[in-house]
Amino acid sequence: ALTISREIGDKNGESTDLFNLGAIYATIGELDKAIACYGQSLSIRRKLGNPYDIMQTESDLQRVKNQRDNDGRS
Repeated sequence: ALTISREIGDKNGESTDLFNLGAIYATIGELDKAIACYGQSLSIRRKLGNPYDIMQTESDLQRVKNQRDNDGRS
């Protein structure tokens, strides 16, 4: 889906695909990959300007960063 969204220039779809990949990576414990996907999604969502999408992505990105930081202290 991400490849297709990029090929057709669908920025909203691309940001959603990256957000969803971030959620999957977070679920399976690949926190650095999740952070990278959420970061890319957030960058696009800021350009698109939808406040809800921006807030949702910022929230999940921070949650995963906190999880990574807490896991590193264990």
